[in-house]
Amino acid sequence: MNGSGPRARVEVYQQPDGYWRWHWTQRADEAETTLVSFRTFDSPSEAEESARKAYPETAVKVHRQRRRRRHRARSALRAAAVMVLVARRLRADR
Repeated sequence: MNGSGPRARVEVYQQPDGYWRWHWTQRADEAETTLVSFRTFDSPSEAEESARKAYPETAVKVHRQRRRRRHRARSALRAAAVMVLVARRLRADR
Protein backbone atom coordinates (compact mmCIF):
# COMPACT_ATOMS: atom_id res chain seq x y z
CA MET A 1 0.00 0.00 0.00
CA ASN A 2 1.65 3.21 -1.10
CA GLY A 3 -1.01 5.55 0.29
CA SER A 4 -1.88 7.20 -2.99
CA GLY A 5 -4.34 6.58 -5.75
CA PRO A 6 -7.60 8.05 -7.00
CA ARG A 7 -9.51 6.92 -3.91
CA ALA A 8 -6.96 7.98 -1.28
CA ARG A 9 -7.20 11.33 0.45
CA VAL A 10 -5.79 13.16 3.44
CA GLU A 11 -7.83 15.76 5.27
CA VAL A 12 -6.73 18.19 7.96
CA TYR A 13 -9.41 19.40 10.35
CA GLN A 14 -9.83 21.23 13.63
CA GLN A 15 -11.24 19.34 16.58
CA PRO A 16 -13.76 20.88 18.98
CA ASP A 17 -10.97 21.40 21.53
CA GLY A 18 -9.16 23.68 19.06
CA TYR A 19 -6.30 21.32 18.17
CA TRP A 20 -5.69 20.14 14.61
CA ARG A 21 -5.44 16.59 13.33
CA TRP A 22 -5.26 14.82 9.99
CA HIS A 23 -6.71 11.56 8.73
CA TRP A 24 -5.92 9.44 5.69
CA THR A 25 -8.77 7.59 4.00
CA GLN A 26 -8.77 5.13 1.12
CA ARG A 27 -11.74 3.41 -0.49
CA ALA A 28 -11.36 0.00 -2.04
CA ASP A 29 -14.53 -1.43 -3.56
CA GLU A 30 -17.12 -1.18 -0.77
CA ALA A 31 -14.62 -0.93 2.09
CA GLU A 32 -13.10 2.23 3.48
CA THR A 33 -10.00 2.43 5.65
CA THR A 34 -9.27 5.51 7.76
CA LEU A 35 -6.09 6.20 9.71
CA VAL A 36 -6.06 9.13 12.14
CA SER A 37 -2.91 11.00 13.14
CA PHE A 38 -1.61 9.96 16.55
CA ARG A 39 -0.59 13.52 17.44
CA THR A 40 -2.62 16.67 17.62
CA PHE A 41 -1.21 19.95 16.32
CA ASP A 42 -1.46 23.58 17.39
CA SER A 43 -1.98 24.91 13.86
CA PRO A 44 -3.34 23.71 10.52
CA SER A 45 0.05 24.25 8.88
CA GLU A 46 1.75 21.89 11.38
CA ALA A 47 -0.90 19.22 10.77
CA GLU A 48 -0.65 19.69 7.00
CA GLU A 49 3.15 19.36 7.09
CA SER A 50 2.90 16.14 9.09
CA ALA A 51 0.29 14.72 6.70
CA ARG A 52 2.44 15.55 3.66
CA LYS A 53 5.42 13.78 5.23
CA ALA A 54 3.33 10.72 6.03
CA TYR A 55 1.65 10.55 2.60
CA PRO A 56 3.76 12.57 0.15
CA GLU A 57 1.97 11.34 -2.98
CA THR A 58 -1.54 12.07 -1.71
CA ALA A 59 -3.28 15.42 -1.99
CA VAL A 60 -4.00 17.12 1.34
CA LYS A 61 -7.18 19.13 1.90
CA VAL A 62 -7.30 21.54 4.85
CA HIS A 63 -10.73 22.31 6.33
CA ARG A 64 -10.68 25.73 8.00
CA GLN A 65 -14.42 26.20 8.50
CA ARG A 66 -14.46 26.07 12.31
CA ARG A 67 -11.84 28.77 12.51
CA ARG A 68 -13.76 31.07 10.17
CA ARG A 69 -16.99 30.64 12.12
CA ARG A 70 -15.20 31.37 15.36
CA HIS A 71 -13.58 34.45 13.80
CA ARG A 72 -16.96 35.74 12.61
CA ALA A 73 -18.44 35.21 16.07
CA ARG A 74 -15.56 37.10 17.68
CA SER A 75 -15.95 39.92 15.15
CA ALA A 76 -19.67 40.16 15.89
CA LEU A 77 -18.99 40.30 19.63
CA ARG A 78 -16.38 43.00 19.16
CA ALA A 79 -18.76 45.04 17.03
CA ALA A 80 -21.50 44.70 19.67
CA ALA A 81 -19.08 45.75 22.41
CA VAL A 82 -18.05 48.82 20.43
CA MET A 83 -21.68 49.76 19.86
CA VAL A 84 -22.40 49.49 23.59
CA LEU A 85 -19.40 51.68 24.43
CA VAL A 86 -20.40 54.28 21.85
CA ALA A 87 -23.98 54.34 23.18
CA ARG A 88 -22.73 54.81 26.75
CA ARG A 89 -20.42 57.62 25.71
CA LEU A 90 -23.24 59.38 23.82
CA ARG A 91 -25.47 59.15 26.91
CA ALA A 92 -22.67 60.50 29.11
CA ASP A 93 -22.15 63.47 26.78
CA ARG A 94 -25.79 64.60 27.08
